[in-house]
Amino acid sequence: MIKSECILFDHVTLGYAYRPVLLDVNLQVNKGEAIGIIGPNGCGKSTLLKSLLGLVKPVKGSIGIFGMPPKIARRRIGYVPQRETLDISYPATVFDVVIMGRYAGIGMFRRPRRHDRQRAEQAVADVGLTRFLHEPVVHLSGGQRQRILIARALAADPEVMLLDEPTAAVDVKAQ
Repeated sequence: MIKSECILFDHVTLGYAYRPVLLDVNLQVNKGEAIGIIGPNGCGKSTLLKSLLGLVKPVKGSIGIFGMPPKIARRRIGYVPQRETLDISYPATVFDVVIMGRYAGIGMFRRPRRHDRQRAEQAVADVGLTRFLHEPVVHLSGGQRQRILIARALAADPEVMLLDEPTAAVDVKAQ
């Protein structure tokens, strides 16, 4: 059976301001595989994920996603950040936040089409929050807001999902 390479780290060193965080990382993830990265706080787990989004550039080595640099492959990735990143002072509904997951495919200055709206609604249903679809995000609990970020990532129909502590604020039943 031939496995298709999805993610490749080739002798990658990552760091901030010339201070290495991860040294000489070699990792290959094939299509269909799921991996978990564990370690203590501050060991570089989030940095590793951010490098796959092109937000942190390698000091040494190379990173490939489907054989492309991260910035080019970014549209094929769904990302759920480590902590709640929603500005709850912004008057957005659950639907508003989740439809944002479709924007990379919609394009600049274009409106979501019916298919985009349906996909966003399905993603909200997938995380069990349909009844909150038109509620302001500010009315949701921290765990519900985290599930909305998961729905936003799912709405993009990504080929790769990067989840940085996605269930940190989510109650056990919802996990």
